[in-house]
Amino acid sequence: MDGKKKGAGAEFYQRVTGKKVGTKEHLDLWTAGLNGAPKTNDMKVAAVRKLATAFSTLQSITKREVQLWAQELVTKGSLSPKTVRRDLSFCRQYWKYLQNIEVVDENLMPFDNLQINQNTHQVIRARRKAFTPEEVVALHSAAKNRKDQPLADLIELAMWTGARIEELCALKVEHVTDVSFKIVDAKTDQGWRVIPLHSKLKPTMDRLVKKSKDGYVLSGLSITNKYAKRSNGIGKRFSRLKGELGFERGTQVFHSIRKTVMTLLKNAGVPEVVAADIAGHSKPTLTYGLYPGDPDFQVVREAIEKLNYPTESM
Repeated sequence: MDGKKKGAGAEFYQRVTGKKVGTKEHLDLWTAGLNGAPKTNDMKVAAVRKLATAFSTLQSITKREVQLWAQELVTKGSLSPKTVRRDLSFCRQYWKYLQNIEVVDENLMPFDNLQINQNTHQVIRARRKAFTPEEVVALHSAAKNRKDQPLADLIELAMWTGARIEELCALKVEHVTDVSFKIVDAKTDQGWRVIPLHSKLKPTMDRLVKKSKDGYVLSGLSITNKYAKRSNGIGKRFSRLKGELGFERGTQVFHSIRKTVMTLLKNAGVPEVVAADIAGHSKPTLTYGLYPGDPDFQVVREAIEKLNYPTESM
């Protein structure tokens, strides 16, 4: 018995005699009924498995213990409060399923109204930092010097549009016109948008569209993960590139180029609501679709032309 957790024998006896139920005992049946996206389903199962590691039986799951566990994940587990809240939400879904099949009491709500405090030091470490315009140009030049033209093209698309990496990697030729391109299937409703083409980006966009062999603007990207994200492989190449150039690992990421664009627009005096149209951010007022020829499109086009970077042979 040495080395075993105190009370483990009694707990095992209670489980096999039906007095206690293992937290993962009904996980497979719950998983079989999930109908979301594969990645989301995997995240849900992972959250419940994490719960089961902390609480081996359902009877050990109480609101007090879950509260302490959740806060420990933030303070000691290096997880962000947002991630912990997401995992708790998944655990709550599993708990609801257990209530529906009458495995746990319908009046027990151990995952409701929990308080997840910020870890100040963690937030500071994890805060994303914009690249300077000079740094963006340096990254673009480095990609070209390494003969990684697809990565150089990706960086160039991002620096003149502020679009997210997956939005750019998923961009299809059919959604590009002479003056703009359309982001579809974005993360949010606001993300569905039309972005005017910056005059300095147009030659590159024309080349990419003309040479595409698979219908995508960034043609030939390999899909190296099970979620079919075209950005996975090239995103890792960007991470290696910035690491070689000495950029910060945690706070300077590809998304930092998006923050650079937003900073440049702000410094150029572009109104926040116009910048929101470019970035696909939510606004306090109703968002209208942008189409070439509309007055709103012309305003956004003028705004995006204000983006400027140090001279580099593009």
